[in-house]
Amino acid sequence: MITVRQEQNEQDLPGIRGVNREAFPDTGGAKVFYQIRQAATEIVSLVAVDDDNLIGHVLFCPATIATESGEVCGMGLGELAVVPKFQRQGVGTMLTNAGLDILRERNCPFVIVVGHATYYPRFGFRPGSQLELACQWESIPDKSFMALILNQDAMGGVTGVARFVGIP
Repeated sequence: MITVRQEQNEQDLPGIRGVNREAFPDTGGAKVFYQIRQAATEIVSLVAVDDDNLIGHVLFCPATIATESGEVCGMGLGELAVVPKFQRQGVGTMLTNAGLDILRERNCPFVIVVGHATYYPRFGFRPGSQLELACQWESIPDKSFMALILNQDAMGGVTGVARFVGIP
């Protein structure tokens, strides 16, 4: 039975690294994960566990939108990884939904993601350009930079450049 729970810091880090290496073998494990962990303190880090084996991980980290009147703080989905054996079985969906539920409870106004244009819309993500949001990295295709508005009132009229905090 697969369960989702909060990451337990030092105890889970080796397992998270293993999940990343298996899920992203071409990059040696998502390097962004390590940058985010070093730069951000306010993260939401969840793991999926099957029979005491860590099989998936999702990390949400601080993000901002620079506007003419200042910054609006929200979160970015910094990483979603599932070991290949468990992919396409709903583990990524479980992790993402659990993280988004936590962010809704915290009244987070928005979540941004750079990812697969066919995967993230199932959670309500839309291309940032449709919301008048731009990605901090100009080379990212429009369809791959997406945002999910969780608090319409807080985001009313907000437009600008969205950035993952601490990631150049």
